Amino acid sequence: MEPRTGYCSWSSRPAAVVFPCIAAGPASRVEPMSAQQALLELLPNVLLTEPAACQAHLARLGELTAETRCYRLWTGRDFEALPALLGSLLACEPA
Repeated sequence: MEPRTGYCSWSSRPAAVVFPCIAAGPASRVEPMSAQQALLELLPNVLLTEPAACQAHLARLGELTAETRCYRLWTGRDFEALPALLGSLLACEPA
């Protein structure tokens, strides 16, 4: 099947949500996060303006973290290893 020119998909499903943090160590690592931990990380992105819009935004972020594998990425000084490390997250089957 040939790709369609000019086609745009308006929906997709993320394979993972990754929250980077700078670490003091030499090696980068990833750790699984709970949906609750991930939601707490995303809360500052909810703009407290109109209550219904805020609630809808919060509900969608809750769905995202509940339906998607979430990780904390502790970045070390091994930046050349990051593509393989993150690629391994994408290769994993959903839990």
